[in-house]
Amino acid sequence: MPNNIRYHFATSEDLDFVIEAIVESTKSGTDRISYCGLFSLSEMRFREILKQVVAEDVGGNDFSLTNYLIASIDGNPVGACCAWIEALVGVQSNLLKFNLLFPHLEAEEVQNAKNIAQFVRPLQLNREPFSLQIDSVYVKPEFRGMGLSQKIILEQFRFFSEKNPEITKAQLIVIKPNTGAIRSYEKIGFKVIQEAEANNEVVSKIFPATIFILMEMPLPHHEYALRT
Repeated sequence: MPNNIRYHFATSEDLDFVIEAIVESTKSGTDRISYCGLFSLSEMRFREILKQVVAEDVGGNDFSLTNYLIASIDGNPVGACCAWIEALVGVQSNLLKFNLLFPHLEAEEVQNAKNIAQFVRPLQLNREPFSLQIDSVYVKPEFRGMGLSQKIILEQFRFFSEKNPEITKAQLIVIKPNTGAIRSYEKIGFKVIQEAEANNEVVSKIFPATIFILMEMPLPHHEYALRT
């Protein structure tokens, strides 16, 4: 493990790297971006829309720039992790996120999502209000295998434990085939609490997997996170 890792919360200078983190974590090792399938978008168009939305920096979801903690080595970003407190502003993150996307979409793109909503709905997992949400955990390929993803998550724990000691639980959602990520999260303390499956042709074509998993763990005290 490199000993010269530095952490900072994302600024406008990190926007391109945050977009990379969102896109690659959404793909989860596949070539599928669920948002592209939902709205019938090319990857290029999705990236353009995403860049505008993330730059708006509306908190409470994984499309918020300053929710991202960036890990850098020798001044270069190598990893990222998003975190927020769910529904702190009274709106669930999924609803908030789609409300941010809609103004940037054409009417037919929105209609496409409405047409397939019934097939996608079984995949929905409900994040618990006022719990800490971890999302879009990403490490550049050449820096994987060194425990960086765990380190970044624990740094988010430390930050939120200090600022919001009343928050006692952390959650994340991962696809079931991503066994490497699941094992990594289990090493921190996450446990599977719920699965959602949508085994139909529509989902299998547009999502990286047909089974999604909700994992959670008690949010450790910040001193524990610093020692780990």
